Parts: sequence; structure tokens; C-alpha cells
Amino acid sequence: MSDDQLEPAKPLVFPNKLISNNGFFALGLFSPANSSSTRFYLGIWYNNLPERMVVWVANRDNPITTRSSSTLAVTNRSELVLSDPEGRVYWSTKSSVTTTGGAGASAALLNDGNLVLRFSEGDVLWQSFDHPTDTLLPGMPFRVNYRTRATERLVSWKGPEDPSTGDFSVAGDVTSGIQFFIWHGSNISWRHAPFNGATVSSYQPTGASYVIVKSVVVNGDEISLTYSVSDGSLGVHTRVAYTGRFEFRIWNSTASAWTVVDGHPGPGCDGYASCGPFGYCDFTEAVTTCKCPDGFQPNGAAPSGGCARKETLRCGDGDHFATMPHVKIPAMPVFVRNRSSDGCAAECLGNCSCTAYAYTNLSNAMSGGDPSRCLLWFGELVDMGKYPINAGEDLYLRLAGSTVALHLHAPFFTPRRPKLNMGKACVPVFILLILSSTSHSDDQLTQGKPLSPGDELISEGGDFVLGFFSPTNNSSTRLYIGIWYHNLPERERTVVWVANRDSPITTPSSAQLTITNSSELVLSDGKGRTLWTSAVNNATAGGVGAVAVLLSSGNFVLRSSNGTDIWQSFDHPTDTILPTMKILPRYKAQTATHIFAWKGPDDPSTGDISGGVDPDSDLQFFIWNGTAPYCRTTVFNDASLSSLAYYQSNVTSIFYQAMVTGD
Repeated sequence: MSDDQLEPAKPLVFPNKLISNNGFFALGLFSPANSSSTRFYLGIWYNNLPERMVVWVANRDNPITTRSSSTLAVTNRSELVLSDPEGRVYWSTKSSVTTTGGAGASAALLNDGNLVLRFSEGDVLWQSFDHPTDTLLPGMPFRVNYRTRATERLVSWKGPEDPSTGDFSVAGDVTSGIQFFIWHGSNISWRHAPFNGATVSSYQPTGASYVIVKSVVVNGDEISLTYSVSDGSLGVHTRVAYTGRFEFRIWNSTASAWTVVDGHPGPGCDGYASCGPFGYCDFTEAVTTCKCPDGFQPNGAAPSGGCARKETLRCGDGDHFATMPHVKIPAMPVFVRNRSSDGCAAECLGNCSCTAYAYTNLSNAMSGGDPSRCLLWFGELVDMGKYPINAGEDLYLRLAGSTVALHLHAPFFTPRRPKLNMGKACVPVFILLILSSTSHSDDQLTQGKPLSPGDELISEGGDFVLGFFSPTNNSSTRLYIGIWYHNLPERERTVVWVANRDSPITTPSSAQLTITNSSELVLSDGKGRTLWTSAVNNATAGGVGAVAVLLSSGNFVLRSSNGTDIWQSFDHPTDTILPTMKILPRYKAQTATHIFAWKGPDDPSTGDISGGVDPDSDLQFFIWNGTAPYCRTTVFNDASLSSLAYYQSNVTSIFYQAMVTGD
């Protein structure tokens, strides 16, 4: 076994070579197969394999033309220099060695294929692992520094027999440091999904006995990726081929050939942005296929045309986020640091140009000491993919129109056995409505503009309406003021709040809802009788200029002229809880907000069934039949935020329950 060391007094004179101590790697001059013998390169390759596989080249763009007596030497200034007998220098470490001067340095070809120049004390001056060509070996770091915008780069050979700099390269994304690309010149040809925060992940090739382990290490602003093999095998590598493919290859000793176990771009739509704007590549299909997310439709016949929105974004309260689970999230995110999950969503919702966001709690230093990773996208989304269920991450896509509305509804049934079963969990009834609305009627009631039967207030987002209604199949002689979901068929009308549930209007003519000069909401009939008023719940009255507004959340709010909220329907629910509406138990005052079922399917009056949080403890939710508890939830734990996932063919939603403590 040849020597693996190179010292100042013992230069490497070709055709001699260095061989690593384990015999696995060799360093020397080589001439590519089938090429002219007048071009020679200093390189490292696998030793004792029938097929030479070069993993590193020093002078790739400056070949030696006379091999005889050419030398690689360690100089007295502790530099590696490749020169010919006439003294011409073809390559040296001078430009990349940061500590020079003095003697005593030596070079060694290590067992992992790394050529290292170091002082006798062991300090490393230079190493080939810091200067890759087209190949990554196990243990070789691939670095990206998002602050200095520097990145390691693998560059392909020009051709199968030409080691000079080729047209394809692999490099990290210097804007965020969390993804890398294959480039064809200045154009992206493929993109790796952004790192999800896992510092260690593994992959076992089909039929293999070993496991490939990928590690992500963060050192300040620098992120580096390395990989290793569980059995210590060195017959594996990753490289960017001259064809533009980024391949992971293993040596198959049975076939005496290299086998590609993974490669990109793959067939179908694996290439960068192959499915166009807002389109995604479905990797779960036998043949990868371009598809459109919910809320989008194909934009032309060609997959590269992408997808177009079915409804344009409105910005503000008219938009919402739909979840796309298990996806390769889009390219070119903006990495926002120091944000919570809610803060990430708010950051996107507050910018009309933001079209999606993704959030991950990294639980490590992946993001430079900040344990969160909030990614935002602006404008068109490109290069998305759908992965199998055990891969990818959640993307929250901004949509308009088809708003997901969740309400908690107290059922109007009478249970057969109105008793508490302590072993039975009480599950509230969640009703999900998919709304599609385009109306933009007035949402305000002023002192000079009362609301009469036939008039309506419609929220700015078009999702809710306030007006007079008569329950289905009921006599039109009983009329109520209520709030319901807008643009649903009449038979599907879902009323979420009723003002005068126990005092119906029996003479609809001349009935009206007004704001008085004392800033109160008053519902009266044609005979001047007051059927409902906000005065009993109004602690701040007096003055003029108040207005009432139906908000996009479904909340009906009475406000003074200075913008102070005087009264709101969210504080006085009937049978329904809408998103952001609070259930307020006060254990010190021994009071709690209750929702009461309708008396029957066509009778909004107060029913026998109610629901509310136990004011004695604040720790559980009961459904009551009269004064007798019927069922209860489990006792709340200390989680201030919990979630419930809901999946339907045309929508994926996550419902969040937040708890805020006080008195």
C-alpha cells in the first residue's frame, strides 16, 4: 500500500500517486478515458475499482500538457503547488490558504477522500473538502451562509471526458440558507424542498442493508449539510452529472457498476416550475402529473400555463387561508424570523401581496437561534409538489370567496335520557359551511337610516346578512331580527343570532330597527311597542352619532361617534358560537355565558337545551337539559391553544381553540 503523505522534502512526482491508508482513495495525475494524452489533471478517485470514478479535480480548467516529471509539492511557505519541469504553475492553494508562512507543513490523503494540508501540530491550513468540484462524499460539508450570501457550489464536468467547468451547478439559496437548487447556467432546473428544521434525517434505499443519515449543522449564520452511511461504507457519493442530473449513487459490487438510487430532475413534472404558476406536481401518482389546488382552475391546455384563481383576492377580512398538507412548499420564500404561528399568519394576512405562508417550530438553532421558521410568499407560487402522507409540510394558501365558516351549534333536540354520564365525553356539534359570496351591500345602520322589513345589512366580506326573517314553514305573522349566512339557498338558511327570539313581531308593517338619540338599538313594531333593545345590556349610552356595523366576522357592533364599542352581539349569543366569539365564564362572579337551543326547528324561542362552561371551575363545558346536566367535555388541560383538523374533498381546515385566563 503506497504512502498517503506528502512532505516538503518528498514531493509527488508523477506517475507516482498517494493512496489513503485504507486503500480506498488515490490521488494523482489522470487523463480522462478516450481523451488525448496531452491533457492531464490532478485528481482524487476511488482506488482499485474497475471503473475509475473521479471525485475531485484540482486544475480542471488548466490541464497539464506534459505529464513527465510534473510534481505536486509542499513549499516552504506551506502551500501546495502543482507544476511542470519548466516551472509553470498549473494550480496551487495559495489563493485559498488563509494562514501561510513557516515550514513544517505536510499533506495527507485521508481515508474519507479528503486531501488535507496541515501543520505538524495538526492545525488544518487547507482541505479539498472545502473546495469541491462536482461530487459530495460522506462527511463533506455543503455550506450556505445567508448573511454573507456565500454558498458552496458543485459544478458539473463539461462532458463525460472533459473535467473542465460545465454548464450545471448545485448551490444553496443565499437569501435564506434553507434550500438548494440545480442551475443550468443562470436558470434553475430543479429545487430541493426547504429544510424543515430536522437536524438529522435518514433514508434507506430499497433493498439496502445500510441507512443514509443526513445532518444539518448550524454555526452562527452558516448552515451546513453533510451525510453519512450507517455501516461506514465509502462506496457512495452525490454528484451533479454533466447531463444536469443531481444523483445519489452507490457502488454495486455484484454488477461492478454504479447504481443511481435517487436522481433529480426526475421524469414527468419534477423539473423546476414545470406546472406553472400556482400549479403543483402530484408525486403520489404512478406518473407525476400537474394539478391545480382547490380554488384554482387550469390556465390553458399546457401544464406549464399553471393555474388561475377562480375568484380574485379581496384583501383584508374577505380572504382566508386553506391548508394544503404534505406539500413541497413553493420556491423563493421570504424567511421572517421571531414570529409565532399566529404572528406568521397575521404577517401574511396584513399584506395584500402575500399569497401563502408556512410555519415550523424548529426547536433548534436552524434559524440562527430563533426557534421559529415563518416563510411568506408574495405574488405567484411556483414549483409546488404533493408528497405522500409521511413527507412534506403544510402550506397555508390564501383564498377568497369560499370562506370556511365554523360555528358551534346547540342542538334543538330533546334527549331521551337527560342525565349526566360521567363516563361519556360530550362532543360539541361542529357545523362547517362553505360560503361563496359576491354581494357588497351596505353594512351600516345610522341614526337617520332605520332598518325595515325587506332591508338588509350585508357584511363587507359578503358572508353574513342581518335583517328580518320568518322561520321556514312558519307563519309570516311572526318575524324576527337575526343574522344568518349570506347567499345560501333559502332552505339552507342558517341563522346564527336572533335579537327578539322570545318577542316576535306580529305586525310586520312599519316594524323597524333604529338607533336612538341616546345611542341605543331599538326594535319596535308598527304600534310603537318595543320588542327588543340593547339598553338593558348597554352600560355606555348617551350622545349622538352612533352607528351599528355588521362586521365580516358576523358580529353586529354598536359604536359611538368616537369609535368606542358600546354593545356587540358577540357578547350576547343565542344558540351559535362563531370563530373569535368568546365564551366568558367568571368563576369569581359565578357567572358564565350560555348558548340556548331553539325550541324547535322553526321556533327560535328559548329552548330547553343549553351549553356553557362550568362557572364553578372554568374547567369543563356542559350541555344542560333544563337544570339537569346531560353531558360534558373532558376537563380542559393547561393548553392555551389546541386544534382540530377537518378534511373534506374540497377543503382542508384546522380549527383552533384558544384559552385566555383572568377572573
